[in-house]
Amino acid sequence: PSNHDLVARAELQRRLVEEVLALPEPYRETLLERWFEERTPDAIARRLGVSASTVRTRLARGHALLRERLERCEGRNWLPALVALG
Repeated sequence: PSNHDLVARAELQRRLVEEVLALPEPYRETLLERWFEERTPDAIARRLGVSASTVRTRLARGHALLRERLERCEGRNWLPALVALG
């Protein structure tokens, strides 16, 4: 990748981290556990003392909130960028 591509990717990652940190609980904690600590939903459930279905619900709602925040602030479709970061 070119220098421009690397900078753009780093900026996207920075923005994404800022928005995850701005999410309300319990979504922030759940997304951080899943994507930054790379824990499975079952591992997160054990760690937090909740059911795995609760974790999956929190992940789905947290992703939806994150997508709404990013699109509202940036006015763009973030899905391709989020998939690329995967």
